Amino acid sequence: MSNLDKFKKGIMNILENIEKHVLFVQKRDTEREVIKQIIMITAAHRPMIFIVSGISSAANIVQKCELKLVELLVDYKLEKMSFGDKENLFFKRVIPE
Repeated sequence: MSNLDKFKKGIMNILENIEKHVLFVQKRDTEREVIKQIIMITAAHRPMIFIVSGISSAANIVQKCELKLVELLVDYKLEKMSFGDKENLFFKRVIPE
């Protein structure tokens, strides 16, 4: 299998199992619920990348969860993308050397 085929297969796996890799925060979600869901998902599936995304009022919830998530997701490194009314947190799992 070529590298391109492996890459395509990996992308398809992520798209077919999106709930294991992304949490789309809704305006009705609480910070506590969001943090609890993320901890459960990352503990169960150990994804290489986990994305937390929110728009408008949900972006505020994502921002409020950020510091607590950094404390709790010790096996992950955070990269953040904020623009306009969107907030996206990319947690990338750190592979020990």
